[in-house]
Formats: sequence, C-alpha cells, structure tokens
Amino acid sequence: MLRNAIFLTAIALALAGCGRVAVIDDASVPTLYAPVASPGQTGEAYERLAPFYLLYDLDEAHNRIGAPSARSQEEVYVDPDAPALYYEVRHFTTGRASYVNYIYRIHFTETPFSLVPFTITAGEHPGILVIVTVDAGGKPVLVSQAGTCGCYVVVVPTDYLSADMLPDCWSGEPLKVFGETLAPLVAYKGVSRPRLLVEIRPDNHRVVSLRVEADFLVAGRAAGRAAGLAGEAATIALPLFEEARLHKLAYPGGVTSFFYTKGMGRAHVRGAGRPWELLLMSWWAFDLYVGEDK
Repeated sequence: MLRNAIFLTAIALALAGCGRVAVIDDASVPTLYAPVASPGQTGEAYERLAPFYLLYDLDEAHNRIGAPSARSQEEVYVDPDAPALYYEVRHFTTGRASYVNYIYRIHFTETPFSLVPFTITAGEHPGILVIVTVDAGGKPVLVSQAGTCGCYVVVVPTDYLSADMLPDCWSGEPLKVFGETLAPLVAYKGVSRPRLLVEIRPDNHRVVSLRVEADFLVAGRAAGRAAGLAGEAATIALPLFEEARLHKLAYPGGVTSFFYTKGMGRAHVRGAGRPWELLLMSWWAFDLYVGEDK
C-alpha cells in the first residue's frame, strides 16, 4: 500500500502545476499595478523601492491583487476589488557590512484548481514576497522573491553587488525556478529613477520576470515581455500599507489577525489550506501545514 501511495504521489507531483506554467498569450497586454504612497510617504525609501506589478487576465477575480480583510474573528478573505501592497523594513548586519531588507507582500483570493495540469498548490489566500536588499549607501544589491508558502525562492543579484560577493557557483546563466526562467541579474545602473517591475502569470501566480525600467516609462506604459515588446496598459493604483496592518483587520465588532495567533498553526494565514499538498505531501514531509502561506 505504501508503494502505491508513493507511486501515485510521484505521478501527481510530475503533473503538478508547481512545475508547469500557465501560458501568457503573445497578444496579451498586462495591467500595471502602481504603488501609491499615503500623504507623507512620498520619497521614503520603502516607497521608492516598492515594486510595480504586471498582471494578466484580470477579468478573473483570482488574478487581481487584493486586500486581506475579515468577516469575523476567525474568518478572513482577500478582497480582489481593493488592492493593497504591504511593506516591512528590517535592518541586519553581517561580518562585512550593514544592510536593510525592504519586504513587500501581495495576496490573491486563490490559486484555482486544475486537473490538467494538476494544480497541487490549489488553495486560498496565496501571496508573493519581494525583498529588496539595500546596502549602507542606499543601493539595491539583491532582489529576492518567494511565495508566501515558502516555495519558489530565488535571490537575484543586481549590478550594484560587488563581484567578489557572488557565490563561487554563480555562472551568470539564466535562473531556473520550477518551470520559470529568470534573468540572472537585475540592472539598476544608469536607469533614470529606476522602478522594479514584477511580472506575474495568471492563475498560478508565478513570477515570470524581475526587471527594472525608468520611472517615466513605467508611468506611461507597461514594459513589454522578455522579447522587448511594449504595449499600452491600464494602470491600477496599489495603496501601500505597513505590514502591521495585517495583524489588525477590522470586522464588525472588533479586529483580528490575518494569521493564526496560537496553536500549531501559529503565524500561518487563516484559511490558507492546501488540500492536495496535505493529501500528497504531508505524510512524507512530516508537516501538516505543508504548502500553507505564512
């Protein structure tokens, strides 16, 4: 019986959406989500470094960036009609220097289920983290991204990172990330008021590319895809909020956290279960919360 379970799990994983991509039609024009600072935030580092997002097929609610919200103490949801970008600032020091991580988080209503390809990651409230690491001089040296489930992690150097800080295994070749191919370097130098663009596939919410465009280009149009094409795009304002707001979601009669605050599931997103990952992976990963967002 164990042998059969392992065999079926292997087949499911081979067909799973985590290793395959949703197709973006060449004629598709993305919608640009542009961060908007509250009064007094304009010019702050976390506002200047905040990523812009390129998304497709926004007729489907699950492809829109939404705001985590609450209906009651225990029930939370993501509102696709109220976009929101959350930021957190963390300072750290290594044996070499001091740095700052600017951490940005977005969420979607769900990753919908598909049988072919089999979407093992199907579930509610998925999110994406983008982290811009800045040196003591205020220059971005790393751009990292991951799902809030902890998967698809990739750390990409920028052209401000000193060559002697690259790992010995760094080849300069494109980065392969579970079916996606990302550029090996994010180029900030020489770009007028650079803005980071994060392009995201529809349905499975995978990051297609991390790149930088000049602010005036981003403001006027959405950058083209990897082929260098450009298309006019609608722009949606993306309000910028402190991450702490996620711990105080208002509902009629009180406030609650987007995350469980006690028990074994503490710090995981409420209601972000991944039934297929639980069924097919938890027993060999020894993790009842495998694939759940945090």
